[in-house]
Amino acid sequence: MSAPRVQAIESAWQRFERHGGTGSTVLDAFAALAESLNLSRDAVQIAVEIASFETAFTGDQRYALMALVLVVLGALADGSTRFPVTGKAGTAALKTMLRALGETALGTESPGRFTTAIEKLLDENLATQTVAREENDYKPLLYLKPFVYMRKLRVAERELAQGIRAMMSTEPAPPFSSEQCAQAAEEVCAIPIAIQSGMVLLSGEQRAAVAAAARQRFTVISGGPGTGKTSIVTAILRLMVRLGLDPGAISLAAPTGKAANRIGECIARALNSPAKPNAIDRALRDAAIEATTLHRLLGYSPSSQRYRHHRGNPLAARLVIVDEGSMLDLSLMERLVGAISEGARLVILGDADQLPSVAAGAVFREFAGTKQSRRLVQNFRMRSAETAGNSIFAVAGRINEGLAVEYDLPRRTSAEELAMNGVELLGSTRGAVKSFFDRWHGERIVGDATIKALKQSIYIESPAGFEPEDVERLRRLFNFVAASRILTVTRARETGAEWINRGMHRRASDSVRGNDRFVAGQPVLANRNDYERMLFNGDNGIVLRVRRADGGGPALMAVFPRGDNFVAFRVDMISDALELAYAMTVHKAQGSEFDAVAIILPETKISLLTREVVYTAVSRARHSAVVVGTDGVLDEAIASPAQRYSGLRELLAAG
Repeated sequence: MSAPRVQAIESAWQRFERHGGTGSTVLDAFAALAESLNLSRDAVQIAVEIASFETAFTGDQRYALMALVLVVLGALADGSTRFPVTGKAGTAALKTMLRALGETALGTESPGRFTTAIEKLLDENLATQTVAREENDYKPLLYLKPFVYMRKLRVAERELAQGIRAMMSTEPAPPFSSEQCAQAAEEVCAIPIAIQSGMVLLSGEQRAAVAAAARQRFTVISGGPGTGKTSIVTAILRLMVRLGLDPGAISLAAPTGKAANRIGECIARALNSPAKPNAIDRALRDAAIEATTLHRLLGYSPSSQRYRHHRGNPLAARLVIVDEGSMLDLSLMERLVGAISEGARLVILGDADQLPSVAAGAVFREFAGTKQSRRLVQNFRMRSAETAGNSIFAVAGRINEGLAVEYDLPRRTSAEELAMNGVELLGSTRGAVKSFFDRWHGERIVGDATIKALKQSIYIESPAGFEPEDVERLRRLFNFVAASRILTVTRARETGAEWINRGMHRRASDSVRGNDRFVAGQPVLANRNDYERMLFNGDNGIVLRVRRADGGGPALMAVFPRGDNFVAFRVDMISDALELAYAMTVHKAQGSEFDAVAIILPETKISLLTREVVYTAVSRARHSAVVVGTDGVLDEAIASPAQRYSGLRELLAAG
């Protein structure tokens, strides 16, 4: 191995050598395989440890088992809960996963060699200590032909499917008749909803989704940007209270703090929009339902890594509404469903066409195919007069259908040619990219003289928050910063968020002659949850100079929105929880919307660049989306839908 081996791997490998291993040459080959599967070298330790359970194995049998473990871990890292390894389709998929072994000292024939050995291990049931063939057999791996699972993921899928089937087959408590729902819905849906283009009434498909949430225990509502999902949440709240549900028995949550804050703020605005609020809206406002993260709702303890709410101690809420459902992974969804009390309702909203969760599973997409789901297609955000917005909406729709768009879009060869209107393509020559970042920096980051002054101002924070004058100035600055963002596919690489953020930081540091990690005026992102400060992963802030009203000089602080005001934290106290946010990955941008986005594609197609990534990135924009990439990469990505292997849909259908 070229790098020093960690001691745990070394000791495991020593045991392996006693059973016929050939030392560092093989270990190097499997380290290369792990790297090709986006795994750390620690994954090799896991593979060696599991292979050591089969004490009778020698040679290719042991190597094959190690390769199988790494493939399953690699599939898990890519978001799958299982992977096909036998049969015609499984053999082809397995060879693809093992192709890196052909570039190592094990020889070019090794992918096919190990594919055959793995199939023999499984079909002849040779790995009796490590591979189970029955659901309840307690072994690390589970083989249910043609798929291999990590056992714990199969258990999670089974528990989740059982919980969902139970909710789908039982009546909510209290039950509401069709007549009750229709009468209450008629009153609630007569209240106009505020959208960007004005006040509108709910559409027929929205009304059907709202009524379904009252009639059934489990409801899934899927729709793209602008289809009115937030309006539906407000209408569901009004309907349930109109039907007699106590507002205090309602919980509102999202996977991230940013998404929770966004849905909470949108609902608060909707409830405050009527000139003469009715008794229902007043009751909801008085209840002050707080939108929170799912981890906080379930009472997760980082120290013990346990949840307070579960099957034995369910949530008290009679209605749980979860936004941004596409971000939910298998593990968290299983925890949530297990914590829903008997008879309570669960409503999950999201976009089934967006990127699935970072962790394993594509649960929302699979839920969206059940009979309990409703799909929204009418778009309220794009008006006929908004040419740019309609263009973005149309392009996003074509991408979602897998249709090529690259040669139908305006192609620019330099940043000066960009209209910053609708969807445009910019070639990724070195000169074009440099000129683009120059223009983006000047227009979208530096801003005009007023914005420059706001970035360099000193703000004063009292225990009650910032003074009204400073609040207005901060709002103007935050609106400017939040209007645009650079989106990337990866964090690393020259086309990744970290590289771009470093480049933008150098520009900012040069302009103020400083070498600090952060300087005044920079956008930042919280990268972890901090419940003590009420700061959540994904929260967007700005580094500014702030002086406490109780004395002392100005200090560099990260300022974040907090309700109708702002809150500031000293950068030197929370620097490890902050990262620059000139650019962010598309995954990080889920749940966000910007007037303008720049989408930086890798120079060549990589596995992470899928149709869902492009769709999610383009649909973040309201007015302008500039795609920066080489010829062919965009359409190659659109032709590559994300492939996640999961058994959840089968288990849901089995009931």
